[in-house]
Order: sequence, then C-alpha cells, then structure tokens
Amino acid sequence: MTGNRISVRLSDAQIERLKLSCGEANNNISDVVRKALGVFLSPDAGAAPITGAPSRLYPPEEILKAIPKYLAWGSGDARMELQRLFSELLACSFALKRTFPRTQGIKALYEALRPLCPFFGMDNV
Repeated sequence: MTGNRISVRLSDAQIERLKLSCGEANNNISDVVRKALGVFLSPDAGAAPITGAPSRLYPPEEILKAIPKYLAWGSGDARMELQRLFSELLACSFALKRTFPRTQGIKALYEALRPLCPFFGMDNV
C-alpha cells in the first residue's frame, strides 16, 4: 500500500497529550491517526458522534510538562514521592485556610484532601 504524507499542525500540549495517550495504550501515533480518520470517513460516521478520543481521564494541560519526569521514574519507591507531594499540598492548603479563611475554595480544598490521608499513611482526624 502506498500513501501520501500530510502535515498536521498541533499545539505542544496536543502533541504531549497524544504521545502520553499512545504510550499508555502502547500504540503508534501514525496508526492511531489513521484509525481515527478511518472512523471519521466511514459511511457509518454520521450514525454516532465522534468523540475524538477514548474515554480516559486526562491530566489538565497545565501539568503536562511535569509528567515526563514521573514517567521516567526508574529507581526508588514512587509512593514516597507521592506521600511527600501530598503532605506539601495538605500543609499548603491548611496554611492558606488558616491565613485566608474567607478566600473562596480554600476551605473546600483542604476538606476535600482530608479523606485522602489514609491512602498516604496519615490519620484523618
């Protein structure tokens, strides 16, 4: 089968998201694009809405730059890093709740984080 090459412009965030999704699913980017076009161009395409992506939870685009260092985690126990980061987030939200009690969402953030404490080896008192 011979084919023609086309160029598609994507934002850096879209490229990172595509790479991440393909890596998670162990797929080749070109194959994924060809399959998506096949679905889009099929005669039945009008019968069902095209969602554009499999139903997965994607991280917010603001954190895509931080993901590669965790994907490359090669040594040590990643749970310790998760616990450290969660402790920092919990401490920050508590301090902000105490310092700025009328700031909208700060108290709710702290209260939403508290039930997660047992997952990180902390008591939720």
